[in-house]
Amino acid sequence: KLYSIKSNIDKAIKVSQIIIKSNFDYKHTKQRINLPIYISEYIEDLNISRPNLKFTIDGIFDKYYLLNPIEIDIILDNLVSNSVKAKANKINIAFEKINDKIQINYCDDGFGMSDKLAHNSESIFELGVRDSIERGSGIGMFDVKKRIDNLKGSIKFLGNNLKLKGATFQITL
Repeated sequence: KLYSIKSNIDKAIKVSQIIIKSNFDYKHTKQRINLPIYISEYIEDLNISRPNLKFTIDGIFDKYYLLNPIEIDIILDNLVSNSVKAKANKINIAFEKINDKIQINYCDDGFGMSDKLAHNSESIFELGVRDSIERGSGIGMFDVKKRIDNLKGSIKFLGNNLKLKGATFQITL
């Protein structure tokens, strides 16, 4: 129930932001978007609202998808929120073409995932599981996985201390 409420609130906030920012047609939720470019532009907007974070983006190329951009916004917002809770200062998003799919590696320089969860990393995507002393509901990563699954994609934890010292997640769409 709590997840459903949070999910609907997130969608409502994102819809209002998109309507204000663009000529969004509310009748059509799916749009043809160039995903790496869209994410890059969204991160530029986050740079303004989160000046204490340094974002870098690598490997931008053209890859179009028919999807609801709100889903991407909410996924990124949840990932960034977790990075902030892990005391990250830097976030890197790297794109790579893998056959007809796109692979997105998201990493930060925060505390990383605890050893307990790193050894059972699928559990971070379960409802209510938390890995922070910061305030939170344990809904964020559950929500991220559910939204990525709905986009016919996947997400997995790759490890800590890979590109940056914090956690690295790999999203495939």
